[in-house]
Amino acid sequence: MSMLEKPRFKSFLQFIHEYKADDSQTWNGFDASTQTMKECYEKFGLETSTEDFTGHALALYLNDEYVTIDHTDKWLISWWLI
Repeated sequence: MSMLEKPRFKSFLQFIHEYKADDSQTWNGFDASTQTMKECYEKFGLETSTEDFTGHALALYLNDEYVTIDHTDKWLISWWLI
């Protein structure tokens, strides 16, 4: 992860940590009930390698299918429970 990527990744992790599905003030302009995880990654400007690290090493997904499914809110809620 490059030095320029670290602040973006930090912002992404803070967003995930503070996200509450029932509180739209924590959504930071991202509606996880209708948008995909790919759109969330794009919102924070994350590089492909960081997306792969997040999905596979942190969230333990075996493939990239989670990136394109709707209802990212379930992913965001379960992400910190793993």
